[in-house]
Amino acid sequence: MRVTVSFQLKKSKSRADGICPVYGRCTMNGQRFEISTGFFLSSEMWNESKQLVKGRTEDVRIMNNRLDKIRTRIQDNYNQLESIGEPFDVLSIKERFLGGRKEKGLLEVFDSVVNSIEARLDKDYLKELADICGIQKNLSMHVARHTFATSVTLTNGVPLETVSRMLGHTSLKTTQIYARIVDSKISNDMNQLKIKLEKASRGIAV
Repeated sequence: MRVTVSFQLKKSKSRADGICPVYGRCTMNGQRFEISTGFFLSSEMWNESKQLVKGRTEDVRIMNNRLDKIRTRIQDNYNQLESIGEPFDVLSIKERFLGGRKEKGLLEVFDSVVNSIEARLDKDYLKELADICGIQKNLSMHVARHTFATSVTLTNGVPLETVSRMLGHTSLKTTQIYARIVDSKISNDMNQLKIKLEKASRGIAV
């Protein structure tokens, strides 16, 4: 047995503006299943022969990295099932890949947010969001992931291992970078609080 994973633009599901979703296809023994990657691209942005998003921007790097992770996860699930030594089919790989509905929880929420942003991933749209929210910095998928990791999850007590999985990190060391940022912010906040309390104790307005 052998499993293959490929990616393609689903032109049959293209939108009115010509933007198409990118689907992953897993094939084994003549059977296959397809999954949505959550990306929506124009034909000009997709390299059909290399099955990659064209470009060298940070957003393109993130998307291609995610495609690699999807391929690796499917291959890992195939290897795990094969090592058990019991019969399995392509749907077994799909079920293992999806991880079961009970475990998806925050993953589904995160994927939904990311997919919705990626579906409209252009500079004008992100600038519009920044203007509405009064954000001065340039928005990007990298900024979104950083905010999700620090302000949304780690700051609110979501375990590091869970955040690592949601971000698709292959190593906890990568996720620990965000944890150190959160720890540093907490330390700074506490120092500021200490200064305010000291001033208050001396009757200085804060």
